[in-house]
Amino acid sequence: KSIVSGYPGFFQEVLTYSQSKVREELSGTDESFIVRVYGEDMDILRNKSKELQENISRIEGISNAKVLYPEIEPSLEIEVNLDQAKRFGLKPGDVRRQATSLVSGLAVGNLFEEQKVFDVVVWGKPELRSSIHSVKNLLIETSSGSRVALKDVADIRIVPNVTNIKRESVARYIDITASVNGRNLTKVVNDVKKNIKSMNFPLEYRAELLGEYAERVESQQRLRIFIVAALILGGIAANYIVFGNSLSLGALIGFITIIGVTVRSTIVLVRHFRHLEKVEGETFGPELIQTGTRARLLPVLATNITILLAFIPLVVFGKVPGLEIIHSIAVVVLGGIITSTLYTLIAVPVIYSLYGIDREPDIDLNEIVPEFEE
Repeated sequence: KSIVSGYPGFFQEVLTYSQSKVREELSGTDESFIVRVYGEDMDILRNKSKELQENISRIEGISNAKVLYPEIEPSLEIEVNLDQAKRFGLKPGDVRRQATSLVSGLAVGNLFEEQKVFDVVVWGKPELRSSIHSVKNLLIETSSGSRVALKDVADIRIVPNVTNIKRESVARYIDITASVNGRNLTKVVNDVKKNIKSMNFPLEYRAELLGEYAERVESQQRLRIFIVAALILGGIAANYIVFGNSLSLGALIGFITIIGVTVRSTIVLVRHFRHLEKVEGETFGPELIQTGTRARLLPVLATNITILLAFIPLVVFGKVPGLEIIHSIAVVVLGGIITSTLYTLIAVPVIYSLYGIDREPDIDLNEIVPEFEE
């Protein structure tokens, strides 16, 4: 790794086999950060990929952005001159078939021998296709039986040609890869997505962010959804036990109340963790998490117990006239406040220990640094 790093223009990355395969399954390639540009015309794809690569390179946190252009090799192109072919009584198909047979071979049948199948191919002699000069002088037979040189009825030239055209869902694509370091992953991904949206693509051309980094951000978003779902799960369970499948206006208000209380407790706790690390200079680790959680334990319990004591009488009294909506609110809050307390005092410290603010300045394959907003 250190030897490769010493050579300019070389990019190195050390992966285990499992990391490489997981990354490849996520995006269809073994690169970790990919912007994929889709389209049909290869020239437009190249131009748009180059433009996007230049824009991405200017984003803070992005390094080594490069376009993975498809491999090119010289190819022989034969284009029939329609006017010249007509003068000799030749159709374009006649010229193409004879030129194909002599230069690249034309399958005309199969040969069966000893339970094996062999293709029968008509092909010109090696000296006929050894150079572009010899190809130009190939003799094409006309309908009258006379012969004419290929160069007299077609334009022959050497052109660059793509050896392997990559496609996904029928569309051609070109990938742009990059490395991410020195900045919050979520911010980098958001900037890249904004950059893609700001570009003007022709009709049926588009770009999207792929790779392991994109999957990480999506995983963080899914994690937030699961957290919110877990917060209201206790309220849903309590509502179901008391009211069955019905969901009243009071229950909805109760869900909103629980989410608000939980978000507030989470923000205060995370803020305290950051204060210990940034202001008081404590080292990030289990001791910081334990100290911060203990400091916020009594305030969180006091707040949630107060809420419980306030709503318990409303649950006990039941559906008395005039308190129907408040009763349903109380049931949901009573069930949700329990899961909210467990989430705040157990789940939040665990999540912060895994995804703390200043784990490392560089993002590697095993770490995610999500963004917490105050």
